[in-house]
Amino acid sequence: MRLLVPFSALVSTAFAAYKWDNIKIGGGGGFTPGIVFSPKTKGLAYARTDIGGLYRLNSDDSWTPLSWILPMTQPGTTGESAHWDPNNGATLKSTDKGSTWVKTALPFKLGGNQPGRGMGEPLAVDPNDNKIVYFGAPTENGLYKMGTFREDPTDTSGYQSDIVGITSVVFDTTSATLNGATSTIYVATADVTTSVYVSTDAGATWKAVAGQPTGRFPHRVKLSVSEKLLYFTYSNVAGPYDAGDGTVYKYSLSTGAWTNHARVASYE
Repeated sequence: MRLLVPFSALVSTAFAAYKWDNIKIGGGGGFTPGIVFSPKTKGLAYARTDIGGLYRLNSDDSWTPLSWILPMTQPGTTGESAHWDPNNGATLKSTDKGSTWVKTALPFKLGGNQPGRGMGEPLAVDPNDNKIVYFGAPTENGLYKMGTFREDPTDTSGYQSDIVGITSVVFDTTSATLNGATSTIYVATADVTTSVYVSTDAGATWKAVAGQPTGRFPHRVKLSVSEKLLYFTYSNVAGPYDAGDGTVYKYSLSTGAWTNHARVASYE
């Protein structure tokens, strides 16, 4: 609590011009760990909840629950915890904004209500070639690549992350393309020693990013194209049940320099 009070004051001062309020999405449950906006369609977004399924934001600001479309004969696909489920997980793909879905089995288990569910996003589509999809798997299962026309997932990582798994996959859209695919990809893992990896050959090979911070690991990673920076939020625990210490780092895509971006050192 000692750290939250001054930080809250800072936020309320800096964003006094904004009006914040609750929104009704028609369901939910638990909390909403991720909202993903379409890079192509203005106003289109998807919100994922830990135990309440997936929701789509429409142009009239209404929300459509997408998981309700799935049959009750497949209860494990609605976002409920799969902790005791003996079956492996799966990905669901839709080409009509969630009206219909195609299921692809994965060779490992998933749990939407597991520790670390507030991190992400571990699923990413190549913005230069939407037939290329990467998924950062949990529990030391590495990085998987899936294609629209080749649905079977293939382990392309060349490394394994720790027990929580891969937290984020980010395509560097400021980089060149290689055979139509984005050449540079960053992957963050829940490892306090070496947590950030990069590929500069469209995922063929990977290496640890030089000079990266240690002692914590990235929860989220965001690319600022105009600044050519990656922003990392760090913590030393997975959450959401506990809260350790943390900070924000920025990484220059141009120079390779890491900078601690916390405004006040005591907020770390």
